[in-house]
Amino acid sequence: MEDFSPTSERKLSECHPDLQQVARIARKLCRFEIDCGFRDQQWRQKAFEEGRSKLQWPESKHNGQPAQAFDFVPLPFDYGSVSATADPAVREAQLTRLYYIAGIIRGTANMLGVPVRMGCDWNRDGNTSNDSFRDAFHCEMD
Repeated sequence: MEDFSPTSERKLSECHPDLQQVARIARKLCRFEIDCGFRDQQWRQKAFEEGRSKLQWPESKHNGQPAQAFDFVPLPFDYGSVSATADPAVREAQLTRLYYIAGIIRGTANMLGVPVRMGCDWNRDGNTSNDSFRDAFHCEMD
């Protein structure tokens, strides 16, 4: 697999070195890019007000420097394909891709001894449908 794009590398560089290592190794196994690492106070407040985040500044693991979290996106990807209005079969296929990549990231972290949890399985029970808030694109240090 090719390396991350320069934009992904910049965003990944904002993250804890252990997360950088996990992402770079996982990237050799599947295609994804880093959507964000650090998020500033303005971004966090807007996301909270719009209901895209459950946490206010500075409670998120994205808000530290270095960030203790990153969000990823599979390649290729269309955000509209996972919206509530998307065709159910297309939505399910895209979520399956997200969970697949999340599993590779989590497995890589486990292999390296880096404790992480994924936004598609906050309680780490292997069930991706029993958490009250799903953030399938999210990986954070635990």
